[in-house]
Amino acid sequence: MPDKSFTTVIPASGNQILRVQSRPEWWKITQVSVRGATAPSGSLCMLKKNGVFITPIIASGGAAAGDPPVELYPADVMTVEWTGHTPGTLFEVNVFYDVMSS
Repeated sequence: MPDKSFTTVIPASGNQILRVQSRPEWWKITQVSVRGATAPSGSLCMLKKNGVFITPIIASGGAAAGDPPVELYPADVMTVEWTGHTPGTLFEVNVFYDVMSS
């Protein structure tokens, strides 16, 4: 099962959106994990596909996994969105997926 890692730094606003696209492949995503410093009280981390909420994720070491897997076609955009986080905080996102045939 392949995986890809992405990193992002929270800007001064405390909010950040990390975009994940599978181009040119079709992925069946089985897990998205987030790792970073402890999140401040009241902060959020959300996983969305094409702007539609999928699930919350604990930003300081949480993961979204389980059935059903999320299919990500080349035209789709999955986002990990942080709100209310400490500016300058580094986050790493790991996406685990299977490459599907068309």
